[in-house]
Amino acid sequence: MLTTSFPAVRVQGDAMNVRLERGGTVLLTDLDLTFRDVKLTGNAVRAATAEGGARLGYADLGAMAGVQAKSAGGDQVTFTSEANVFGARVPIGVTGRLTVDPAAQTVAVTQSEINVAGVAVPRQVSQPVVDAMLKPVAVPLPYGLRLEAMTPDADGVAARVGGTDVSFPMTR
Repeated sequence: MLTTSFPAVRVQGDAMNVRLERGGTVLLTDLDLTFRDVKLTGNAVRAATAEGGARLGYADLGAMAGVQAKSAGGDQVTFTSEANVFGARVPIGVTGRLTVDPAAQTVAVTQSEINVAGVAVPRQVSQPVVDAMLKPVAVPLPYGLRLEAMTPDADGVAARVGGTDVSFPMTR
């Protein structure tokens, strides 16, 4: 068996569709990953560590959460949906920070405020409602990569990932 190793390999790309473990795909842009202690063995590429990031547009972020998403300025994101209240469709928006739990591999909305049909709900009331209604979204990444942080800006979200003992299948 032929084995080849490299101290580091950097992978960059403009755009890449990524299949999520739970199903569905998202489009990542500005991909930039560095793998260290890389070994090519048989039908896999293995690396001791990986670190880097990519960008995710608000359309894909919203699709992952099952609602619409957009920038709210600064480090805030607004998720919008509609609810049926006494037979009427009422717009509901939740604005807050994206908080990654690296151990659980989930993203939650924290420090949130709710807007119901144009009326702001105070944070003291809204955060417990958000906690009860919007459970953290699982973001299981393939190949041993792990989500470490998400930082929103006007155009989307910068996701930072890392991992140890990552392994990619070699395909032709």
